[in-house]
Amino acid sequence: MSYASLRGPVSPKPVKERTGRVGRPSKPKPPLPLGNPKRRGRPPKAPSPLPWQVYRSLPTSFTAFLCEWSGCKAELHNLDTLRRHVSVVHCRKASLICCWGKCAQSSQTSAPYQFPNVPSLRAHIEKKHLIPFSWHTGDGPRNYGAPNQRLKDEEIPDYLKDDQGNQVTPSIRDQEVEDFATWKHNRQKLKDLLVQLNDNLPSEESDSPIDED
Repeated sequence: MSYASLRGPVSPKPVKERTGRVGRPSKPKPPLPLGNPKRRGRPPKAPSPLPWQVYRSLPTSFTAFLCEWSGCKAELHNLDTLRRHVSVVHCRKASLICCWGKCAQSSQTSAPYQFPNVPSLRAHIEKKHLIPFSWHTGDGPRNYGAPNQRLKDEEIPDYLKDDQGNQVTPSIRDQEVEDFATWKHNRQKLKDLLVQLNDNLPSEESDSPIDED
C-alpha cells in the first residue's frame, strides 16, 4: 500500500488569483522645446593649447638684482645690467671708494680705502661683491636677441652640411609645432595603418607548400 493511499484524499487548496501592482499614474511629459534639439552625450573637448600658449600662461617670477651701493635703490633684471650700472653710475665718481654692502659698513667705523684708479675699483667690486652675488642669484634672464634671430636661407649651419657644402640634414627651423590633439589623431592613424598592414599579410596556410599526389 502506498503512502498516498494511507493519507486519504487531500482537499485541494484554493488558488489565489494574482493581481498586478497598482502603479502610480504616469506624469505627463513636458512639451519639447522649440528650435534645434539638444545634442546628447558629452560636449566636444576644447582643442589643446599650443606650447607657447602654455608658456605664456604660466606665472612669471623674476629675481630682482638689487644694487647694494650705499644710498642706491636701483633694481636691475640681470647681472650684466647690474655690472654696467655699478661701472657707469658708481665707479666713475672722483672718490674711488667702494660703498657696496660690507665695505660701506666698514668705512663708517674706520678710514675707507681709496683705490688708485677706476679699473682697480671695478676689479675689487667684481671679485669681492658681484661674483659672490651671482652664486645666490645666478646670471638672470638675458635679452640680447641673438638666439631669437631667424637665420636666412643662405646662413645654414655648417653641421647640417657635408664636406662639399651641400645640406644633408633637414633643419627644424620651419617645422610646425604639433598640438596634443593633432598628435593623438596621428597616433591613432598610425595604429590603424599597422593593423591594416597586419591584416594584409599572407597567412601561414597560403605560405605552406601544397602536397601533390
